[in-house]
Amino acid sequence: MIKHLPNQEEPRITAKALATFVYSSENARKRILRAQKFAQGFRMSYYKSAEALILRSLSGNRFDRSVLADGLKNIQPKKESKQHKARVKNNRAAISMFEEIADLAAPELGEITTNLNNSTIIIDGVAISVRPEIVSKNKSLGTFSYTKLHFSKENKISADAAEIVLLLMLRLGQMQPESGLSFDLQKSKLIDCFTKNIVFGHNLERYRERQLAQSLKEIRAMWPLIQERDVRPRQIAPSKSAKLY
Repeated sequence: MIKHLPNQEEPRITAKALATFVYSSENARKRILRAQKFAQGFRMSYYKSAEALILRSLSGNRFDRSVLADGLKNIQPKKESKQHKARVKNNRAAISMFEEIADLAAPELGEITTNLNNSTIIIDGVAISVRPEIVSKNKSLGTFSYTKLHFSKENKISADAAEIVLLLMLRLGQMQPESGLSFDLQKSKLIDCFTKNIVFGHNLERYRERQLAQSLKEIRAMWPLIQERDVRPRQIAPSKSAKLY
């Protein structure tokens, strides 16, 4: 995998954040870049449970429905908070939706591996972290392809933004050598587990490239101006009983 450790002054952003940036207002874009520039440590994926079960159900080049069904029974709330219950509910919904398209979502034939690590690519001076969850290597054809799991319900990310995520994954495949294999764009795909939509790389419209290039230009321009929020001490008003001298 391509590795790169950007410094504080170099623009950097995750694939999902960049996809959201493309279709956001100016103020929302500033918030996105501030969160990326001054990230506060590791943040667990909202759909970690759903993603882990889907990947665990992968058997060869198909998803085992029995593993999905059994695993779904074990995903239950363990805390009383509304936030935790909502997260469990949404993870269960994602798995149920995915079950309906499991056969169509199967990766291409070949040597199948799951990928747990992000890769970082540099496009137009911006470091972008991308992670295709499934890699399929077809050595008989001399090709490899990616499959990306996507959960559109989180942050209400649009179908348009999902295609930007796919475009970045395709860029990764084209830039990354894989033991002498060539990247198969046509068989690489993004699976939206909520809309049950599967988008293949060859179906992307060309204007997505223009949208990406324009957004990267704007990120480079905005990045130096993004400042961490000032945390000023609260001023405590004098007590009514305080004496003035």
